[in-house]
Amino acid sequence: LTAFSINGKGYACTGFNGSQNTAALWEYEPTTDVWTEKAPLPGGARQYASSFVIGDTGYVMCGWDNVNEIDYNDLWAYHPETNSWEQKADLPGPARYAGVAFTIGDIGYFGTGASNATWRTDFYAYDPTTNTWSQKADYMGAGRRWAVGFVADGEGYIGTGESSGTRYRDFYAYDPISDSWEQRASLGTNNRRQAITFTINGVPYVGGG
Repeated sequence: LTAFSINGKGYACTGFNGSQNTAALWEYEPTTDVWTEKAPLPGGARQYASSFVIGDTGYVMCGWDNVNEIDYNDLWAYHPETNSWEQKADLPGPARYAGVAFTIGDIGYFGTGASNATWRTDFYAYDPTTNTWSQKADYMGAGRRWAVGFVADGEGYIGTGESSGTRYRDFYAYDPISDSWEQRASLGTNNRRQAITFTINGVPYVGGG
């Protein structure tokens, strides 16, 4: 599944339960410790989707329907105040799953991922005010799926992941002002895929995998 947070509430969307994909969206209210099912993603059931948040809107994109062998490149905006979805401009690059998405300022960014045994390094920026994508500098590391991404001090980071059975622990930082990547310290001593990441008080954490 993919997860995001808006105004103090958590959202979990799509995923695979071992036998079937889902398009479901669930909202978590931490003050009451209650989950509530919300409007499902209209684009179809899938796994390995990606998500980011701009303002009060959550965005869910791409993913893989392994039952029907469909890779997606669509983008959907979720509005919590109306519990409604709105389709936005498709990713201009190849359809894929298990990419990385994050937000810097008021712009969403997405890159890496895989489809048809091709490991991607292309990277894109989404502007919600114009509903347009623009291609940016390719990710500096090897193409990969199941990486993690986070934002710190105005830069986006992508690291770990897998391609063709090779797993990684390297990390690279993206500077949106110069549209360039720079290698940073690798994570620990173990290569890994499908790790988790979160940020508390501006400090990113990565673990698992």
